[in-house]
Amino acid sequence: MKSQIISYKKSGLTNVSLSNRNKILIEDFLNYCKITACDSSIIKIRGKIILIADTFEKDLDKITQKNLESFLILLNNSELAIATKNDIKKNLKRFIKRNYKDWSSKFNGLMDVKLNTKQEGRRLSKSDLLTPDEMQMIISSAESIKHKTILLLMQETANRPEEILKLKWGAIDNNSKEIKLHSSKTGEDRIIPINESFQHLERYKKECFYEPPRNTDYVFPNPRNSKKHITTQALSDFILKIERRLKFKKHLYPYLWRHSILSQMITKLSPKVYEMYSGHSLETGMKIYAHLDTTNIKNELWEKVYNIEELTKEERGEIKKLKEDLEELRKNSISKQDVLKLVQNALMNTNEGS
Repeated sequence: MKSQIISYKKSGLTNVSLSNRNKILIEDFLNYCKITACDSSIIKIRGKIILIADTFEKDLDKITQKNLESFLILLNNSELAIATKNDIKKNLKRFIKRNYKDWSSKFNGLMDVKLNTKQEGRRLSKSDLLTPDEMQMIISSAESIKHKTILLLMQETANRPEEILKLKWGAIDNNSKEIKLHSSKTGEDRIIPINESFQHLERYKKECFYEPPRNTDYVFPNPRNSKKHITTQALSDFILKIERRLKFKKHLYPYLWRHSILSQMITKLSPKVYEMYSGHSLETGMKIYAHLDTTNIKNELWEKVYNIEELTKEERGEIKKLKEDLEELRKNSISKQDVLKLVQNALMNTNEGS
């Protein structure tokens, strides 16, 4: 057993040495998972199960309850995100149930493999989200037309990162200025109208390809292999460079754009249009993406319950002017009748203006 959980997010899994037995076990498990999981999910599952095998440092069909307990101690005390820890535990439980017929008695019913359902540290607050001005600043800092186009598409479509990275030219309708996004997570397509990003796509297509790309080509191909698209990790690395270069106070990562945009859209779009735009149910949106705060509560209560209307800038100016006039009258010892007349005239003018 290793002394700590090693994350291979940066260095990759190519340097991980697996026993021949574990290679066979992992491939069998992945083939089993393919019954219900899509290709992108299989890639994630592979990473998690290889991390598990690398940490155990023994064949995964020979682990004991003691081994499992030691692994869980390392995992629970690691610096991995709570969501990542939960994913590792889910895959470990599934692997054990797949490979041990006596798993319930051998591993105490897997009662020790508990998920953290509180999601502490994962929930974003409204202050973590990007504002329109911050998004514009980030776009302006991007040095290439390719990266500017990706950022604009993320801003206009609130896409899942893999939906844009897997985008092909045939999914872009030049006449209607719409793009078709496919989600491997849900297996569904959705069509989103685009505006400013369409102009950047046209420019990017003309300036960044030696030959006109075909409809079957990726819009954002991998620099090393045009038959593949750029990876989510490559996009994350690019965004992280922007964060460091700008000394940005907020942590930047691809999914932050989706959270930031959908948090706005869920309060502006009708429920049906929101579901078509986001690619998930309104219930999911309210649970995960509606990063509301007390300002949202106050505004809705004021508008729909208490019927309190905020004064306009002009109305506040009129009241300020009235107070100044009254103060001037007080200093000059004007009679109460004159003050009353002045107030009545001011109120009449205000009512006429409204």
